[in-house]
Amino acid sequence: MALFNTKKLVCMAAGAALFTGCADESPTPLGTESQTLGLERPAHMVDSGFLVTEPTQGGCIDRRQDPSGSCNNFETKEKVYLALGSDVPDGEYFFAVIDPTMRPWGFLDGADGNLSDTTPTRGATSASGDVLRSRTFTLYRGRIRDFHSTHAVSARDGRPLIQLMPFDDTTDARKTYVAGLCSIDAMRITDCKFDMFRVRDETAVPTPVSGKVYYDANTNGRFDEGEAGISGVTILYLNETDGRLTTDRGGNFVAQLMPDTYTFMQKLMPRPKWMQTGNVFEQWSTEGESRISLNWFRTYEVSVVDERPITGLNFGNVCVGGGGGKLLSFWAGRKGAELVSTADVAKLSEMELKGEGGDFDPSSHAELAKWLEAAPTGNVNMALSAEMAALKLSTLHGFVGEEALVRAQGAHSANVSGFSTVRELLYEVNSVLGEIRPEIRVEERKVMLRRALADANVNRSFVQADEAACRVASE
Repeated sequence: MALFNTKKLVCMAAGAALFTGCADESPTPLGTESQTLGLERPAHMVDSGFLVTEPTQGGCIDRRQDPSGSCNNFETKEKVYLALGSDVPDGEYFFAVIDPTMRPWGFLDGADGNLSDTTPTRGATSASGDVLRSRTFTLYRGRIRDFHSTHAVSARDGRPLIQLMPFDDTTDARKTYVAGLCSIDAMRITDCKFDMFRVRDETAVPTPVSGKVYYDANTNGRFDEGEAGISGVTILYLNETDGRLTTDRGGNFVAQLMPDTYTFMQKLMPRPKWMQTGNVFEQWSTEGESRISLNWFRTYEVSVVDERPITGLNFGNVCVGGGGGKLLSFWAGRKGAELVSTADVAKLSEMELKGEGGDFDPSSHAELAKWLEAAPTGNVNMALSAEMAALKLSTLHGFVGEEALVRAQGAHSANVSGFSTVRELLYEVNSVLGEIRPEIRVEERKVMLRRALADANVNRSFVQADEAACRVASE
């Protein structure tokens, strides 16, 4: 009969499954590629205070400390204790520490991967474990009996504790172990329960992990030669403890990290002026076995495996502000009347301007001004084409450059970072207004395009030339 409810059994993986025979129970696999111990206890792990620290010694380095003492990350092997909670029925048991990189049946003495027995781990010449009878005990009414061993015993919140030491070192690069508690006659994994833990590796050589925060002047989502670094930006790396770095005068940062998996992210700069644009392209490199992946939301997952440097964790940013845009009221008013020529009106007439009842082809500034004043309360086509006309006039009179980049979220002309040139944005809007058979959901697109044009016309969405221009704009 199974010792524990098999619905709570954990099937763990390290490239291939550590324990087989779990398919009927359909557990969620814990993969070394996708999970990181120390961030939070995974929901599918057995969560009964299985592994704890001894209350007088401490030694848990989890990022979030569990009040019960439950722990997944320990300072040293000596700090790891097995806790016998109320979910463990009376009976005779043994325990073992298992190497997660070996398969299967590692809880049995003499099997590959059993780190607690007297058989050397694969590749080793000696073993530091002990015999099975030293890891065998009887539990009766919540108390340990018939335990004749050198393993230290203690108690926490009324629960008996047994120290897991001694056991051999794991071969896993991240110093990950599996603890197993099994009925004395266990031959199947359903006769045991398991939990994973990690011990800090004091002998490991730290790996330099570096990158750059840069001003992405062309908003292409990648660092280009000549783009300036941004100093004073906070970089966070998350694991069992939260790390924090600050970029230097050149925008560079470097962390010295032990083998493990980390999430790197940039702390967002003040909005609405600053926006993160990158990276959206991979620029990282390493000559070692470490693995790096770039997430779509511009963070990195870094699995440090060896001591060879990892470089190129880059983060791009720009700030937006003024760029010469003029309001509809400017072009409808006295100053607009002084500037708008007959040639300007003719150019606007060639565009797909819309009025309340259909096409609008102005013949004079007076007619144009009346239309501009009425446009904000008109239909969506009228409002959109009026914003387009205002931005077009700003380009005709040199207030705005056609190659200037503006924020254009949702526009088809926008690049990977959500920016478009004024020329491309005007072309797209004119094309949308001129479509005979509009695309599905075109009204939503028109709303986004109007917002992009309006932001440019109120002079707040232009990409600034550099960080210095951003500081000037904010003063």
